[in-house]
Amino acid sequence: MYDVVIIGAGSTGSSAAYHLAKMGYRVAVVDKRGVGQGMTAYSSGIVRAFYSVREVAEMALYSLKFFQGFEREFGVPAYMRTGLLVIAGDYLRDNVEMLRSMGVRIELIDAERVHELIGAEIGEGEVAAWEDDAGYADTTMVANAFATRAKELGASFIVDEAKLDVRGGRPRAITSRHGELMADKYVVAVGVWANKVLPVELPLNIVPEKTLRVKVDRRVPIFFDAINNFYMRPEGESNALLGDLDPGMASADPDSFNPLDRPGIDEAVRYMESAAKRLGWASNMGYIDGWGGLYDVTPDWMPILDEPIKGIVTCVGLSGHGFKLSPALGLMVAEMVRDGRPSSFADVFRLSRFKALSSIRSKYSQGILG
Repeated sequence: MYDVVIIGAGSTGSSAAYHLAKMGYRVAVVDKRGVGQGMTAYSSGIVRAFYSVREVAEMALYSLKFFQGFEREFGVPAYMRTGLLVIAGDYLRDNVEMLRSMGVRIELIDAERVHELIGAEIGEGEVAAWEDDAGYADTTMVANAFATRAKELGASFIVDEAKLDVRGGRPRAITSRHGELMADKYVVAVGVWANKVLPVELPLNIVPEKTLRVKVDRRVPIFFDAINNFYMRPEGESNALLGDLDPGMASADPDSFNPLDRPGIDEAVRYMESAAKRLGWASNMGYIDGWGGLYDVTPDWMPILDEPIKGIVTCVGLSGHGFKLSPALGLMVAEMVRDGRPSSFADVFRLSRFKALSSIRSKYSQGILG
């Protein structure tokens, strides 16, 4: 008998296990792939406080500071600071002002500074900002560090397929090949598999996205171009990851999706052409390889953190924000288990917001930007 059983050992589930174990709970985590082997393994790992929704920006700033201290706390060098350059419309000015009022180290920059950072030009009506502390982290290393520390605090991790046994509207156990796991509370943090695990249907669309690894032969920061809908993230001294800020709303089945399917040449060319609209030197980029991933997307591109069935705390629908918010989300899940609500951050991710038509709205058309 456990206090809490968690289904899902990605960055969110592992973070929740760490925070719960730190609070003194007896925790078991079940995942059929193992720690950090679902969509966490295919995340670009970008970490930034840059969000236009204040409640989410507060979580992101907390998480950014958490990652900055990650090596000191967990003993692994998971975080790499690179800075983040954003180019968007005039609405970026208000966004920067809000973030600065929260203590985020971000500033508006001029065209000369943009050119110094990434060799790009900005057009009329476009605004650029620089977030100094942003960077990226090794996603699998982070999930495993959370899991290792949770184990040191007494948590158990089980590699197995788990099924929720819900009878009479209440969870009775989690069944697996290892037998039944019973607990006072259950947590579902399975991302794109949520509607295959839960006995209730959540408003989730499973959206495929692609990541390219390209040769750039220069050092680049993380770069979001909200005008031309692409992002770039450095990887070492001469390579970068390239992706789409607006992956569309196509749907995929997570059980038949193969993340190791490389983007085709036509798809790679489309991504690089988007980058070349901003970066003159991008026409010389070389396509190395790539992979796919899936986002569990809600109608407003923001998470669901709720208890749709009494006794089952659900943290899903992370909509591409999950890894960068995982320190905050893990803490919020632990507080939901303990108190019935998150107390460290705003309680704005309830499922009821969709029926109440009170969705959380980003300033940006690209939901992934938040």
